[in-house]
Amino acid sequence: MRAISITMVVLTHLGAKALLPDNDYIKNRVWELCAGVTGVNVFFAISGFLITRILLQEKSSTGSISFKNFYARRFLRLLPPLLLFYTAIVVLMKFDLIKTSLTSVFLSFFYLYNYTPYSIYSEFLGHTWSLAVEEQFYLLWPFVVASLAPNRMVRLTALIAFLSLLGFYLIAHVSYEHNGVVYTLNSWFYAHRLFIPAVGPIMIGAGCSVMVFYQFRFVKKWLSLAGTPWYCLLLFASPLYLPGFLFAAFPLVQAVGISLLLAWIFNNQQSTLTNVLEWKPLSFVGKISYGLYVYQGLFLGTSIEGNSIWIQQFPQNLIFTVGVAVLSFYFLEKPVLKFKKYFVTRQQPAGTAAAKKFS
Repeated sequence: MRAISITMVVLTHLGAKALLPDNDYIKNRVWELCAGVTGVNVFFAISGFLITRILLQEKSSTGSISFKNFYARRFLRLLPPLLLFYTAIVVLMKFDLIKTSLTSVFLSFFYLYNYTPYSIYSEFLGHTWSLAVEEQFYLLWPFVVASLAPNRMVRLTALIAFLSLLGFYLIAHVSYEHNGVVYTLNSWFYAHRLFIPAVGPIMIGAGCSVMVFYQFRFVKKWLSLAGTPWYCLLLFASPLYLPGFLFAAFPLVQAVGISLLLAWIFNNQQSTLTNVLEWKPLSFVGKISYGLYVYQGLFLGTSIEGNSIWIQQFPQNLIFTVGVAVLSFYFLEKPVLKFKKYFVTRQQPAGTAAAKKFS
């Protein structure tokens, strides 16, 4: 699923939308099934689901969560490719090959790019807004999982998802007046990338993970239905049929479909769909998907108008994106991830019934 989502992002940044027929329904509705932002929402739902499950397994088997170990593992996974990426950006800036500012790099490095104004926004760093949202989620969610009971966790995820829904409708229209001129948030930066509403798909994935882990009756019943994958696909296809006044909610509707499909796949490992998704080439692309996402910002950018130097021209931009991601995976990410073993919380030999059930 990561492979599918990163393909959506890469095709978008290669300018695939420009190849579509000049038809409003296709460009405004059908496109949302494979757009880069949809790929990001798939990433978000996967992150919310998997990170929550990891935390719940640790809490169930040890009775607590080691925050030190959690953040050490996250940094080992996320930072190495980013450090290489930022080094390349700064070097290209030094030789005046790309246009951006150190302030923009600073905001990106400290996971604040979802709050970056247009005035210093860089197409080569623009993709890091989603990494910022995820990191902000990681900073908060372990403490929530450690302190709340399952029912309260689900209620909290539902509340934040609801606030995100309101955000998608309202936040872009928040306005203020300055020197007689009325400004909206969207006139300064991408308002839909603020933590709320952007975190909505992550929270839906997290809430679904909690319900699956503790076998909430509703989810257990849903997963037993023979047609569940088709229902999930129907939810994912919501941009095709949602009426105009509900269209802004489609990212969250898609996230529900994605999260329930993840839960179904998790509980149906011998299914045909699971075997298809584990096709080796697709699985490999999924393994290098993080590197692809990070490095495509350098070679593809997020705006095809900004691609000017040779390494950012097609087809070499795509070749460099894939090549660097593969090299990074084998010679940077995998060696560094070996250190994760020093930050694994030891499980109790005799856990609770829940620990035994889900180990």
